[in-house]
Amino acid sequence: MNDAKVEDKGTHEVIQPPTNLAAKLKVSGAEALTPSAFAKADKIITDMGVLYGEEARKDLARLQAAVDALDAHRDPGGDRLKAVMRVALDLKGQGASFGYDLITAVGAELCRFIDRIGALGDREMEGIRLHLDTLKLVLAKDLRGDGGEAGRELVDGLRRMVDKLSAGG
Repeated sequence: MNDAKVEDKGTHEVIQPPTNLAAKLKVSGAEALTPSAFAKADKIITDMGVLYGEEARKDLARLQAAVDALDAHRDPGGDRLKAVMRVALDLKGQGASFGYDLITAVGAELCRFIDRIGALGDREMEGIRLHLDTLKLVLAKDLRGDGGEAGRELVDGLRRMVDKLSAGG
């Protein structure tokens, strides 16, 4: 990290690694990034989006199994809740990359809800199942992108529910 910038902030240092990517980018010659190379990469990502729907369905089956196991043996902060969180994080992290922004948004709300759970009662399980059912709906209807106004309302509703339940309401 020879070119890294280091800022002394008193109690900590901020290290900014050098950005050498521009120097490595080929703008001409045989190795240049051309519009056709970008188009080819875009097609690959689009094709992977079709495959992602199938992978997301497998993740939903894993999530369903994890939620069922959690409901049978409620262990806030334990392995079963962590298993639900792992799958939610997978869905959250991958959805938008393949055009399923709603999967990412709902997965993010589920993660936020799990982070806020104290006790794990019937209301909390109902909240988790509501997120699961919402994810199933998004995939069943093949809702890509942010879902427009309806998608925003759906995510806002989940966010309000998370806020209400985590506030003890």
